[in-house]
Amino acid sequence: DSQQNPSGTSEEEARQSDTKGFRYPASSGEDKQQADGPRRLEPQRLGTSISEKLLAEFDPVLQSLRELAVKDPLAAQRELQRIARLLSGRIKEVGDKELRKVYIQGLASIEDELGLPPSFTGNDEAFLTRLYSSKVYTDAVQGLRGQLEQTVFGSIAKSLEDKGTYSLENVKDAIRDVSDAGEAEVNTIARTQANKFFTAGRRSGYKKAEEDRGEEFLYDWQGPSDDRETPTCRRIKSRIQQAGGAVPWDELVRIVTEESRADYPTFDVDPDAPQAHWNERHIPIRKVL
Repeated sequence: DSQQNPSGTSEEEARQSDTKGFRYPASSGEDKQQADGPRRLEPQRLGTSISEKLLAEFDPVLQSLRELAVKDPLAAQRELQRIARLLSGRIKEVGDKELRKVYIQGLASIEDELGLPPSFTGNDEAFLTRLYSSKVYTDAVQGLRGQLEQTVFGSIAKSLEDKGTYSLENVKDAIRDVSDAGEAEVNTIARTQANKFFTAGRRSGYKKAEEDRGEEFLYDWQGPSDDRETPTCRRIKSRIQQAGGAVPWDELVRIVTEESRADYPTFDVDPDAPQAHWNERHIPIRKVL
């Protein structure tokens, strides 16, 4: 059971309350690439579903799996395990691609807002790598991967044991069902992390602009003020208003961290992509006073 925080809102209620209503600005312009410098990257469609790609990759193994199971059961088991691992690895790639697109949208929105040239660099790749390893995201994906591996391994192994039910099409259907369900689930996981990656992309753009211009921007904490807004975010807004309506980035992070810890002691606030709680809808916005 979730516990009530001092504001009277449970952690589980916070997960649910602030999850809708935020819209990300779309990137503008066509894809641009410079040979040896920063580049503007636009979100790409994933194209063919991973299940079809996997089936094409596994087809030679699946064709001979029944015969292999009879001749060398241990070798057949190893092949099943390999298939399951590859499947879960591809599922993780889907989530990473979705979150990469959101990060790029955040960065591009700042480039457009401030009239900056394309600025995606190796530092952004390193930043994305760190975000991919965040505990909330990795825990969720790891749990999904375990479920998928168990399901695909179990379904194929069972069909091998029951000689009357094994057929190439049945096995392919099992892989297709599991991988399609996993693809949908990892996209759901990615959506819960979308605000963080969007904020991280914007922070990257803001930071580059501050360095290029030699000035420190001021920021406000902006998002929907509705019945799903948490007391935590209302207090953050109030404190920033009391401080003059906007504060430097480090001060905003300090305020968000203090208010978050008051209500959600186990929630970690990332200084480069601050969120006050799960499923955050608010983001730091530069404000010119």
